Amino acid sequence: MPRRFTLRLAFALGMMTLGVTSSTPALAVEITFVGVAEESALHEAIAVELGSRLDAPDAQLLVELGERSLAVTVKRPGAPPLERVVDRPEDHELPATVAWLAENLLRDQTSDLIAGLTPRAPPPPLLIHPLLLAMASAETAPRIHRSLLVEPSGLLLLPPLISDDAPPFFPLQLALASPAALRPRGEAETFGVDLSLFYSHAGGLRGAGLGAGVRHVDRDATGFELSALWGHRRGDLTGVAFAGLGATGGGDLDGLQAAGLAQWAGNLDGVGLSGPFGRYGAVRGFHAAGLVDVAADVTGVQLQGIAGVGRDVTGLQLSGFSSTARHLKGLQLGVVNVAEEVEGLQVGIVNVARRNRGGAVGLVNIAEDGRIQALAAGGTTGVAQLGVQFVAGYAVSQLTAVYHPVDGHALGGRVAIGPHFAFDGPFLDVLLSYAYHRVVQGGGRGPDALEDRQLVGLGGTFGWRLTRGFGIFGGAGAALEHLNRRRTEALRIVPDLSLGLLLF
Repeated sequence: MPRRFTLRLAFALGMMTLGVTSSTPALAVEITFVGVAEESALHEAIAVELGSRLDAPDAQLLVELGERSLAVTVKRPGAPPLERVVDRPEDHELPATVAWLAENLLRDQTSDLIAGLTPRAPPPPLLIHPLLLAMASAETAPRIHRSLLVEPSGLLLLPPLISDDAPPFFPLQLALASPAALRPRGEAETFGVDLSLFYSHAGGLRGAGLGAGVRHVDRDATGFELSALWGHRRGDLTGVAFAGLGATGGGDLDGLQAAGLAQWAGNLDGVGLSGPFGRYGAVRGFHAAGLVDVAADVTGVQLQGIAGVGRDVTGLQLSGFSSTARHLKGLQLGVVNVAEEVEGLQVGIVNVARRNRGGAVGLVNIAEDGRIQALAAGGTTGVAQLGVQFVAGYAVSQLTAVYHPVDGHALGGRVAIGPHFAFDGPFLDVLLSYAYHRVVQGGGRGPDALEDRQLVGLGGTFGWRLTRGFGIFGGAGAALEHLNRRRTEALRIVPDLSLGLLLF
């Protein structure tokens, strides 16, 4: 059942507008709550907002919160009621939303009282009460940071619902080099079409902006922008923007932005393409750079020619050389891959992670919660093998030096990678291997003298960790052997059996 409250605010709002004081309460606020947990915070927000901003005698405010909507109604004797219905906000946004709507509605109701009065100085920004701040958790705080201002004192200030200094709209701007333009004070206006030759400075854009030189927009831009040299925007972009050299800005990007040399922006929701360098905030979508790409949180694809850096990456991070992330949930590809925590897969020559709860496919896999083990083994394809084994998550790799007496004496190396399954003591590996042996002595003379051989093998290894630092294993499989003689070649399948020791 709804709960009904009546809050009497002890001030005479109508008299205060005229400069006359009174001790009789002049405003009754009637509130109906449905499923609201923090009622005190809502009371406080309405009281502070109305007390610091509005004068409304004998007004009554009704707030109804449903499952999907929020309705705010203002009633005043002798005037028709005003009502606003909006989608139900999040719980942490409820007090501020109600306070905003209440102020706007009461301002409309009392416009006849204050229309002929001398305008007063604008009130100071509204201080958010600590109870309101408590309603925003650590997860929700980043979502509302763009609506809050931070003072040096650390207090959070709430801006007006509608900016009074929004640039007025003008349909067309023609500029040679601002202020040499059709509208000399273009930075104070929003344009539908903005055409410039060398330099354009606009307050905002709602339409299309084309420039053969440099374009500068102070606030938000919606539509299409093309800058032959450089485009700079301080506000958000919703649409498409191209720049020949660079595109920069501190606002968010919702759409597509491409630049030939470099670009950086706030949060990206869409596609970002740049030449050598790209820099973004939180990313949801696809962004690529020819050399280096840097981003904060990534949800999607991050692609770069040499190096890519991301804080929390969910999706794909692909680099020609180095990929770096703090937390990886997805796939990381590069010659060298580095991450603090992995919930996915690293694929590269060298893979490094502090904690790897997924896997790593590479020659060298290093993880703080993994193992680096010394290996000694012998078998049918290599009589003596000495090397090292890397275990990271569910992946294992081996690098070994091999001696084998095949038609003389042959030396070479072996590389093996595959999945690793460890239990309390026993472990099982499935290994795909490649080995190359070069005959260094013997091999015979004549056309059938052996020069080298190559083996590609697939097999399974079962082992047991006997103590903390010692284990044994045995393997069985088959290998495709290629024998390269002076004038002939041979290809055959041979068994690949092995026994060995591991030192942890």
